[in-house]
Amino acid sequence: QALALGAPPAPPPARPTFAMNAAGSSVRQRAMGAIHRNRRSGVLGLVVLAVAAKVAAVFVMPAFPQQNNRRHTALHATKTGLIHAESTNFDSVPLIPVGPTIVTNYVYFDVGGVRVNASWTRTSEHGDVDSTFQVLANGACARLFHRRSSDTEDATWGLNTRRFETRPAGGHSKLVAYVVDNPSGINTDQEAAPRGQLSSVFDPVLKDAKFDAGKLIAEVETHIKGKESLEHWPQFKAYWDKYL
Repeated sequence: QALALGAPPAPPPARPTFAMNAAGSSVRQRAMGAIHRNRRSGVLGLVVLAVAAKVAAVFVMPAFPQQNNRRHTALHATKTGLIHAESTNFDSVPLIPVGPTIVTNYVYFDVGGVRVNASWTRTSEHGDVDSTFQVLANGACARLFHRRSSDTEDATWGLNTRRFETRPAGGHSKLVAYVVDNPSGINTDQEAAPRGQLSSVFDPVLKDAKFDAGKLIAEVETHIKGKESLEHWPQFKAYWDKYL
């Protein structure tokens, strides 16, 4: 009947309210504290991980030197070194009764990976003495040969012969100088004109070692210094200098 008379509608039911007692408030506070603590722990954990990553990078990542635009040029000198040597006074070696008496001295050394043998030999038999001084390097050779011939029964007779030869690696020997000193006959003095004969023989085998014939003879002189029985070295050196 009231609806029919246009009476105002009844108000909607009120939204239920919940009263928070003291116990509920305490639980909520503890929950919110836990949330804040978890957030702080998460942030702290991220910080710890970042620091650990940096520390690991210090110990694990290799340290590369900083490069600049300047170029550094290294100067490499050819390494040389004595390997073995033999030195005997030829005059102190007694002659054997039968057959030739042969005595050899040598120095064996290395120049930038190239093995060099400088040797000098005396062969004595029946009053004749043959002496040789030679330098070998990877098949290339220069040799001085000196022969002193004499008569044991006639001390007034004697003959001196000297030859200087070169040989390229894998090639044949070439006679560069031939000299005969013959007091009882005709002398001979035949020497080729200097044309760089020794450089053409030794430079090819010394090229990889950054060496040449001029440096090689200086190295030979260094290693034979103080050795015995070098009476033919000055003549060998004079030929080397002439035909370098």
